[in-house]
Amino acid sequence: MLAVDGLTKDFDGFLAVKNVSFEVAEGEILGLIGPNGSGKSTTFNLIAGALKPTAGSVRFRGAEIGGLPAYRVAHAGIGRTHQIPKPFRSPPSMARTKASRATRHTAERRKRSPSSAFPLRKCKTSAPPA
Repeated sequence: MLAVDGLTKDFDGFLAVKNVSFEVAEGEILGLIGPNGSGKSTTFNLIAGALKPTAGSVRFRGAEIGGLPAYRVAHAGIGRTHQIPKPFRSPPSMARTKASRATRHTAERRKRSPSSAFPLRKCKTSAPPA
């Protein structure tokens, strides 16, 4: 499904990623581990299209995606998220899941009909305490 071969990124003489190669089959989970500064994030950015490789190949489902802009890589089916250690302070995980689902469903409705994405509803309000 994803094949990375000889991936290299050079930042004006600083070799951030050198000759990285691996394959990930459909349904497989692969971890990329290493110390700070070892090129993990740069490798993800190269795959996701945030950076262009200096050398090497990134193939997704048989098509070359290395060097494509991020939006084209996303359209192919690869997305990049960033680590946020604590994105929410208090809502429990179920509330976060419901918020995520609501956002997705709203986006899907917007694709079908822009006016149905945000239907107008009457809201009950309460008077502020005296």
